[in-house]
Amino acid sequence: MTTRTEVDYGKLVGGHKAVILGESHHHTPDYQEEVAQSLKKLRSLGFTHFGLEMLPSDVNVDNDKARVEQLKSHFEAGHAKVYQEAKRTGFTVVPLDMPYSKQQTYPDPAGGRCYIDRNHWMVKTAMKTLGARHKMVLFMHHGHAFGKGSLQTPDKEGVRSLLKAKGISTVYIRISGGRAKSFCTTAISTPVVNLAQRDNVHHTRFATAGGIGIDHVIHLPQSCTVR
Repeated sequence: MTTRTEVDYGKLVGGHKAVILGESHHHTPDYQEEVAQSLKKLRSLGFTHFGLEMLPSDVNVDNDKARVEQLKSHFEAGHAKVYQEAKRTGFTVVPLDMPYSKQQTYPDPAGGRCYIDRNHWMVKTAMKTLGARHKMVLFMHHGHAFGKGSLQTPDKEGVRSLLKAKGISTVYIRISGGRAKSFCTTAISTPVVNLAQRDNVHHTRFATAGGIGIDHVIHLPQSCTVR
């Protein structure tokens, strides 16, 4: 594994205009807790807007109660906590995703062409903020940030690549590891998760280089051994 360091968002983000935080799995509460705890620091670094894949772009974020219940029902309580913390910290929350009614017009709303078109939709939505010279944090699943290409090559239609193609200085931080039981299977483990096991540092929180298409990885303490 490349060098491991303490997690310092100031160093990880640098001078970029957009920072993408990608959770490796939607159902890992540790990821949402990490994002919620990062917001105060990110706000102090000049980021003013917080984009959420977990909310469709046609919802009204002024109705906090409805948005919290929507996040809890469609995703996890942790995503609702992230939303609430973003607003408490002073971010303008920007729902990013394609409206659910439009997603349902695709033969496969959970994948295929819809998944790619959702990436384009989220970038188009984010550009309304980024194009106005604001700095933005975007929170989404790794598959949207990186794209659905191979593990070695980021998809040119992933959100990271699409933002860069529009001239937006972007850094992608993948959040990996965590204490979810699902990470005990190799099917959704990641190279950093496996290397942390090998090096016997799987119970620690650290940052490391991410490789092609992923600028940095934040590893969260694991609760099990990946075999």
